[in-house]
Amino acid sequence: TPMFARSFLLASVFSAPIHAHLLCTSLSLFASSSNFNRPMSPNASNEQDPKRMKLDKTSPSQPTLTDSLMFLSTICGSLKNIKRLGWVRMGVPLPESDADHMHRCAMCAMLVTTQEPDPRDDYGGDNERFHPSKIDGVKLLRMALTHDVCESIAGDVTPFCDAGVVASKYDNEKAAMEEIRKIVGDPLGGELYNLWKEYEELMTPEALYCKDIDKFEMVMQAYEYEKINLKAFIN
Repeated sequence: TPMFARSFLLASVFSAPIHAHLLCTSLSLFASSSNFNRPMSPNASNEQDPKRMKLDKTSPSQPTLTDSLMFLSTICGSLKNIKRLGWVRMGVPLPESDADHMHRCAMCAMLVTTQEPDPRDDYGGDNERFHPSKIDGVKLLRMALTHDVCESIAGDVTPFCDAGVVASKYDNEKAAMEEIRKIVGDPLGGELYNLWKEYEELMTPEALYCKDIDKFEMVMQAYEYEKINLKAFIN
């Protein structure tokens, strides 16, 4: 049965002494959460309601093991299924997921904070704060890796979506991050929320770097799709 298969899989990867506790908790989660038993369509994420996820927790308290597993599966797992809506609208075959996008953003963050800057870059005057040596590399990496995690609940939105959807984007994503914070609990839940808020406000060098990385990764992905699907892009 599916439950037996899950039990066997979990038993094979968890080692003592945490084996029994983690296995029992995991099976309880699988049995009680409809999210684990309902297959997701490739674009279901783009139709999600920010209030879809019903939680027993009302505050971001210290997370339980069940909370952590729910975060890894329901939140992080769904990001692997959410197809980036801009590419879906363009009819790109096998479009990248949110998880794909954020992974390469994280790689970019590691590069820009560990390599010597281009000598042609101007870091004089007010620009000094943008010198790579002045950037908090750990914060930038964590921000790049999680900046779209809200879309696991709020869904992806582009400027070409319905005007009402675009207008409510920030509020929906804020509500989603509050829900995610409740799921994962503090301190990580608080960090995820604050990283998202800082990214949205674009008031710090790290947030501005992350926004540029987000756009750069999109341009790089467009170039790669163009090489594969040149005719479609020209049309």
